[in-house]
Amino acid sequence: SLCSDGGMLSFQFDQQGQITEQCIMPAFFDAEDDPLFEKGVYVDGVGYFPTFKGQLFSIDFRQSKPQIAAPYSLVSVAEKKANWRPGGWQIASSHPSGLLYLLMHKDGFNGSHKDGGSQVWVFDLVSKQRVKIITLKNHGVSIEVTKNKESLLVVTNSQMNLDVYRANNGEHLRTIGGVAVMPIVLHASE
Repeated sequence: SLCSDGGMLSFQFDQQGQITEQCIMPAFFDAEDDPLFEKGVYVDGVGYFPTFKGQLFSIDFRQSKPQIAAPYSLVSVAEKKANWRPGGWQIASSHPSGLLYLLMHKDGFNGSHKDGGSQVWVFDLVSKQRVKIITLKNHGVSIEVTKNKESLLVVTNSQMNLDVYRANNGEHLRTIGGVAVMPIVLHASE
């Protein structure tokens, strides 16, 4: 649980749902200047939480006391000047291969964290490097990546339709309309 002071509270539960351990982590991010998005993504027990200004925190939840690594920037100096930032509703997705997909927009400002984006940036979580940029056909508000080998990137666009791309090369395959009133939260089972 992320706290408004920039800290975190974590719990361990037993099979009956009883708390076996809790850990209060002191403030590690600036909740006023550069808050974390509360919807992290997870790969092998490690949670990845982007900040509103494009930093990435990794938190290892595999032990009873979570281990927080120093953040690193997802944007270059030039991209910071252009105010590239994460934004949208469901802004990130991960693939078991260790890739992070992040919905990004240019000209960000204080309050643009729900605005969605025109690109999806793909990062290798081991090398901490961006490996790909996928330019979206339509402005996106939520993203999800299927977890299989030939993964697809599904994007809820601003018209509340679903755009489907090949995750490996960004090729737009199709747009699916009329699927729901507001398909903002996406979940891939495979």
